[in-house]
Amino acid sequence: RTLRILDDVRDHFNSPLTISSTFRALPYNRAIGSPDSSMHVKFKAVDFTVKGVSPSKVFQYIDSLRKQGKAVGGLGKYPSFVHFDTRGYNSTW
Repeated sequence: RTLRILDDVRDHFNSPLTISSTFRALPYNRAIGSPDSSMHVKFKAVDFTVKGVSPSKVFQYIDSLRKQGKAVGGLGKYPSFVHFDTRGYNSTW
């Protein structure tokens, strides 16, 4: 499900994605201060950028997919990347 959203994002912006984080082993996740409940340790999350597109625009596009019922999951906007996960319900930060 996560990869389908990434494909949609790539197609929408017609630009390549750079993935900075997907699966994290629990010891590493703890070392960076992320909670044990992180979707990254369940292999359900991805942090990424889209070449030439601001994280705000990527966030807005994925949020529009969620509002249309085409995506469900956690969506976070950070200064240099976007987080999306398939936790099974919408959560936004």
